[in-house]
Amino acid sequence: MGEQSFTVKGQPVPWKRTQGAGKRRYTHPQYRAWKGLIQVAARAARIACIEGPVCLEVEARVGNRKFADVDNLAKAVLDALEGIAYANDRQVCELHATRVLDREAPRLCVTIREVAG
Repeated sequence: MGEQSFTVKGQPVPWKRTQGAGKRRYTHPQYRAWKGLIQVAARAARIACIEGPVCLEVEARVGNRKFADVDNLAKAVLDALEGIAYANDRQVCELHATRVLDREAPRLCVTIREVAG
């Protein structure tokens, strides 16, 4: 299988820890919506599910220099693509994540490819 790519327009939203007290926990609505947008974009791009090891490239073009950690931006993509691009994010054996300032057109660019072996 070759390289598969897609783009999500808009300000990338980093992974956020669930919040709440005691047994009542909830996922932040902004994160839940962003994760949904990633899933819609991946399905629209007809991203095929890879069975073997995966290399994932994430480029988050953010509109604000003081933005989230790059690892939390990548974690949002890892979570969103589970069940779409791969069965489990444990299949991702190679991860390249970058955060770039782009005030004009914030977006998320994702590339997925199967790793030989």
